[in-house]
Parts: sequence; C-alpha cells; structure tokens
Amino acid sequence: MTDFTFSFCETDEDFARFGLFFLAHRRDLHPSYATIYAVTALYSYIADGRILQAKLADGSIAGAVAYFHGTPEQDYKDRQTVLLDLAIADRSLRGSRLFLSGLAELAEHLAAHHPEVEEVHIVTLAENTYLRRLYGKFAQAGPEIEGVLGREVRYLVKISELKAFLSKF
Repeated sequence: MTDFTFSFCETDEDFARFGLFFLAHRRDLHPSYATIYAVTALYSYIADGRILQAKLADGSIAGAVAYFHGTPEQDYKDRQTVLLDLAIADRSLRGSRLFLSGLAELAEHLAAHHPEVEEVHIVTLAENTYLRRLYGKFAQAGPEIEGVLGREVRYLVKISELKAFLSKF
C-alpha cells in the first residue's frame, strides 16, 4: 500500500513543483489541453485558489487538487461553497486510494479551518464518463456550463454528506 503525505502549496518551490507536475499531466485531463490554458489555470489556482498536493515518500508529487473558496461567478464571495476545479493524479496511482485519501484530507481541512463551508462543487468534463460515474457515487449532478475544453458538469455535495461517505473508507 502506498502512503501519501498531504500539504498545501505555500512557497514558490511548492508552486513550481506543482506547476511542473500539472503541465506534464495536463493532457491526462483532456488530449487537447493546450499549455496556454494550463498556464492560465495555474495562475488562477495560485492567485485565487488553494492547491493541496499529495507526495510520495521520495518527495515526488503523486497528485493534487486545486479548489476555490467560493465560486468565480460570485467573485468568491459565496464562502459557504468550495469549488474543486482540479483533481489530478499520476497515471500509475489511479485506482489507488489516492483520490479518496486526498478528498478526505480536504474535507477535514475545510471542517477544521472553514466551518462556514456547507457545500462542495466538483467540476468535470461532461464527456468524461469515468469521472461522472465516480463523482455520481457521492454527489449529485448539477448545472452544465461551457468551459474552455467543452461542456462541464458540476457535481454538488453537502460537506456533511461528503464526510459521511468518506467515513466508510
């Protein structure tokens, strides 16, 4: 079993390591994910969001999630909502407990540091049937919007329901 350590990006080195990981794995999100879109998203995550990275024992990044406290549509003023915009993992670790472990770490962090958060929104491309099935196990499909790479679906889950789901594991 692989052990992961989780930490938020805080330093320039953290952001640089995440940025390199994100750019190297951007096409895992979508084959046409151009570098310019990734750099724009990276800037947004650093300027307006938070990045939680999972590291392996050797210090390499195994995966990461990027989220916004609030939503861009509301200029991040809707502090009762967290928008999880990115979840990415190294291909060799997909199917491991990395996603659940990272989601649990994020849920615990939000409960401890942001008790005002009531709901988590998780974004995926509408065409990504794998992630739609995965997110559908614990969240409800919400609105579809047009994104940079095509139609996106937001999955919505109350933080209390997410924590209850994750407690099973």
